[in-house]
Amino acid sequence: MEHTTAANSNADEIRSLRVEGLLPEMDAKYLYGCFSDHGQVVAATVLHNVRTGFVEFTSRSWAEMILKSYNGHGMPNFNQRYRLKWDMDSASMMWRWDYAYERCSYFGFNDAGRELNANKALLRYKHLIPAVNEKPAAAAAGQQHQEGESDLVNQNCEAILYEEWCKERFLYLCMEELCKEKDGCYVIRTLKLSNLLSCSCKFDEKIGKIITCRHCASCNVPFELQKRAWLRTTDFCSKKMKIPRLMGCASYSGGILFAGGLDQSPDQTQAPYFVPSRKCYFFKPGDISNDYPEWIRLPSDIKSGKPEALLVNVDGSLYCLSGLLVGQQVVHPTFEVYNRDYGRWVPLPDPPFYTPEALNYKRGDPRAGTHLSYAIMGTKLLVSSKIPGSNSPHFPVCCFDVMEKKWTEVTTLFNGKPFPFRRGALVVDLEDGTHDKVMFYFNNYFAIRVCRLVVNEDDGSIKNSPHQSLGIDTLMTSLLEITIQNQSMVKMSWDFVDLGNKKVCFVLSSSLPEVRDDESACCHRQTLRLLVLVIQFQVLESGDFSFKFLATRTFEYQGHFPFIWHPNLQGCFLL
Repeated sequence: MEHTTAANSNADEIRSLRVEGLLPEMDAKYLYGCFSDHGQVVAATVLHNVRTGFVEFTSRSWAEMILKSYNGHGMPNFNQRYRLKWDMDSASMMWRWDYAYERCSYFGFNDAGRELNANKALLRYKHLIPAVNEKPAAAAAGQQHQEGESDLVNQNCEAILYEEWCKERFLYLCMEELCKEKDGCYVIRTLKLSNLLSCSCKFDEKIGKIITCRHCASCNVPFELQKRAWLRTTDFCSKKMKIPRLMGCASYSGGILFAGGLDQSPDQTQAPYFVPSRKCYFFKPGDISNDYPEWIRLPSDIKSGKPEALLVNVDGSLYCLSGLLVGQQVVHPTFEVYNRDYGRWVPLPDPPFYTPEALNYKRGDPRAGTHLSYAIMGTKLLVSSKIPGSNSPHFPVCCFDVMEKKWTEVTTLFNGKPFPFRRGALVVDLEDGTHDKVMFYFNNYFAIRVCRLVVNEDDGSIKNSPHQSLGIDTLMTSLLEITIQNQSMVKMSWDFVDLGNKKVCFVLSSSLPEVRDDESACCHRQTLRLLVLVIQFQVLESGDFSFKFLATRTFEYQGHFPFIWHPNLQGCFLL
């Protein structure tokens, strides 16, 4: 890794990095997106004739942290590693000229979030970009992990095997980010599981801050949350293929499968502007250290278009259930399974809330299926449809048994009412000698709730015990600036992940409007916030649960687009 020398009198002024060995498909917009998560990027440019790019940051300290953290790691979407150096000539990013195409390959944004060419950017923002005389900020790395380290000290065989298993796993976070221009992007970011479990940072309610643990305080890795790949809705790997919005996703066969969603209507002059999609895409992560991620368009489409598809992996098989948007018509089949042997989707019976009787609703009233909640319990998929304030039918939780391939209504769960939560819940085996399970879910009152699912061994019926609450309202207010009063204006999405060994990970994503000064306007990306909690639970003799927060982490990153109005955490997966 090259570095500027202390004797260089202009070293403090250099705030741009040189990126060598670029592929022909890597343009300035791609290069900008590679660093926009964490770096305060001013602009990016690519000289195609020499396969070299340049990225300018708002300060030298940002450039140095990017250099230390990214150099040698894999680049998103391509079989390529970052080859970063200091841009020693510092010849102003705004005026690099690409002789191969006789144009300046420049990419940046103005304060309205619109793209600018080089001339306009130089005229408008040259006086705003500050001269930088600061030294690299070592303190910026204070709350990150050093890869490969672990604080697990239990020396028994089970703990050692679990530790080795964690070292090989990454937590994949799948985000869909939509901007005001109706453009969108599926972004996949990763956290190394062993690093996450090494942390023991605690949130102190009295001061409203996280108390950094000794492990994190001595860590020197600035950016642990890594952007691994992205797929824009306006193109498919630079082939200008339209990608559906609002696709569902699930882990499958060592990767992540996306399906359903909404395609743009061929005629954009009249409604409907979007139609249900049948397309499927597969993300193959490969080996992060040796291989490269890959997006694959699958040849087998689902039988019918499914907007806001619920895509789940149950007992190793992939199931896809159609959601509904207000105004959309039900298209059958609404429920399908992917047959791996034949490589195609096979229709399954419709759930009770999609029967003809359930679809008789008042004009203008949303239909059942517009708000699906679900949980996976062994070989059973539990689904409910709840529409607050609606006169449409409210069904009890419906259960699809993948062994019997039929739906039944579970009237013993939650007093015969729908699930009391949105999105998905996590169900984990108790391993206490019974068939009972424990369910984790999150509600709008800023509480993680936990209940026991009691399974009758004779008839297989399921009942839930009264819930216990893990209040995180103070934590969310302090760390994410979310309150019950402003939550209607905040875009929140969340997911649970089973980490094994009675450990559960809760991930919550949010975004808030920011007040920007003039100096940062030229490179503004909306800041998104991520809260990650690692919870360990134990079963007491009384049958209740005890809980311990093993780690409390927050991450901030820049959205892929300016002014994102709908960031959605679609799913979290261990791969």
